[in-house]
Amino acid sequence: MTVSANTPRGVQELIDRIRDQGVAAARESADRILQDAQGKAAKLLSDARDDAARMRETAEREIEAYRSAANEALKLSARDTVLQLKSRIASAFESFVQRLVTTATRDEEFIRSLVLVLAGHSVDEFVKDKEIQILLSEAILTGRSDERLRAVGKQAILSLSSDMLREGIELLGS
Repeated sequence: MTVSANTPRGVQELIDRIRDQGVAAARESADRILQDAQGKAAKLLSDARDDAARMRETAEREIEAYRSAANEALKLSARDTVLQLKSRIASAFESFVQRLVTTATRDEEFIRSLVLVLAGHSVDEFVKDKEIQILLSEAILTGRSDERLRAVGKQAILSLSSDMLREGIELLGS
């Protein structure tokens, strides 16, 4: 009976030992699989962080490039606006002065007074007993844009020149 009592106990020990070895082998295999999975997860996480950092750097460079381009576009636009404004102001001023001068040069009495004042002032300051010549603009003599201006200007100059010739002043067209 001793044999039969040992036999189930021996089988049980064998089963326990096989089971323990299987469990140990399964644990080792599970630990290796778990370590491999953790290693792969760590690598994936590291790669993802590296990719995110590269993407962030690329995005920051692009944002800076867009910001710089936008600033340059704003500067260029401001410069163009200032130049356009200057041009419009100069054009408006030129038009205003042209209207003013055209109106003033149509007034025969104004031209006569202007020439007399300028000639008198010049004689008093610079000439004093010398002959002088006054050059007149061709626009006043020819009246390119207005035939009436030419006629009025010529008449005013002719009436002035006879008085001035007596004083020693000569009027010449430029």
